[in-house]
Amino acid sequence: MPEKHPEDQDPRTESDQRSEVGTERPGGDREASEMTADQGSAGATMGDHTSTPKASDVAELEDSLEVLKEMSSGSGEEDSVSRETQLQAQLERIQAEADTNKDKWLRSMAELDNFRKRSHQHLESSLNLARADVLKQVLEVLDNFERAMEAWDQAETSPDENFVKGVRLIQDQLLRVLRENRVEKIESIGEAFDPNLHEAVSQIETDEVQSQHVARVIKEGYRFHKTVLRPALVVVAR
Repeated sequence: MPEKHPEDQDPRTESDQRSEVGTERPGGDREASEMTADQGSAGATMGDHTSTPKASDVAELEDSLEVLKEMSSGSGEEDSVSRETQLQAQLERIQAEADTNKDKWLRSMAELDNFRKRSHQHLESSLNLARADVLKQVLEVLDNFERAMEAWDQAETSPDENFVKGVRLIQDQLLRVLRENRVEKIESIGEAFDPNLHEAVSQIETDEVQSQHVARVIKEGYRFHKTVLRPALVVVAR
């Protein structure tokens, strides 16, 4: 391989070589300039897209947001009112049912109380009727004692005094039993004739009592509570 001698080297200086390099390919410089310009234009276009929004756009967005808020708030209020209305209707329905049940309960209690009273009255009436039947039989026995006493008073010979006392004692005991059972003798002598209490067997002319008043009692009458066990048999003045 041949050796290069110093004289064979390029006689141009380094500055001349750099100058030539700098002046080569003038077309390349234009291309570089055009590329720079294109990049600048592209940058400007991108800058337009990322620039601050217009005031009208912002206002429109704010209005839309307010509308959404109002719609949301209105819907919530409507739901709240609707729920309150439902609860109020439910409360009124429950109150109406409670009033109806209370009215039914009061009616039932009143009916039960009336039933108890009727049952008590019916039982009391039945007992009184049963007592009245027994007391009527006792009155018949008492009548026999009274007839016996009247017969002894009219007898020509006086009966044994101790025997009479014994009979009167029994008679008094019967009267006491009757009083304890609320049996009362009907007062008749001198009283106005009452067909509910008296049974007239005859009439007489007398000045001892007023007309249409009881002048004499043939058989005593008795009543038990407000019930007449038997009316008194009487003679009425004309």
